[in-house]
Amino acid sequence: EGGTLYHVLIDRYRGEGGVWLDPPENPGARAGGTLGGVRASVEDGTLDRLGVSAIWLSPVYLGPSEARLGRDDDHLYTNYHGYWVVDGRGVEPALGGEEALHALVASAHSRGIRVLLDIVPNHIYEDNPWAAELAAEGKINRRDPLCICGASDCSWGAYIKTCWFTDYLPDLYLKDAAVMAQVVADAVWWTETFELDGVRLDAVPMMPRAATRRIAAGIRASASPRDAHFLLGEV
Repeated sequence: EGGTLYHVLIDRYRGEGGVWLDPPENPGARAGGTLGGVRASVEDGTLDRLGVSAIWLSPVYLGPSEARLGRDDDHLYTNYHGYWVVDGRGVEPALGGEEALHALVASAHSRGIRVLLDIVPNHIYEDNPWAAELAAEGKINRRDPLCICGASDCSWGAYIKTCWFTDYLPDLYLKDAAVMAQVVADAVWWTETFELDGVRLDAVPMMPRAATRRIAAGIRASASPRDAHFLLGEV
């Protein structure tokens, strides 16, 4: 309360050692920012001079290396933003991997800066090993033809909780108890493994209301102290 939260889109921020980045070769390509680059801005006092008391990191999940067509155009995009989840508990090597995330959190905490991580509970990438398993068990929100959010036959208003962002991002059926339990367990894992001070929940309106509440309850029930975690939702 009363603090300053600073959002960092890691790939677009700074490279190793804090070097400034050149623009990517095209808007959908990676620019080369890393967790080490964020750590450098903590340690060189950049964030202190801005009065930052907490940083919100973009997702760090292991994602695909290939570029894909955008949902509304014919341009190619990489996973520079981090929202295409191939491994729900893996840290993207291009960002520095687990060691770099541990080091960043430790450095921030030593300077009184809290760390929130963006987590993605609504969907996964099609190459995520979990995707085939869930599809076989009918635990993906799917209809034929595929319901892509905002398409002429799939309005946001009518289908927001079951539509897919695009055809390579399977939307999880969070009303299934086992799917919901795994999503909660993953959120708790990130929080505990990296000693986070909170999370930002992606795509809150696209999930059943109970899903967000269960994630919050899971984090707060597992964390110590229980009231130390700040939850931010994309609403």
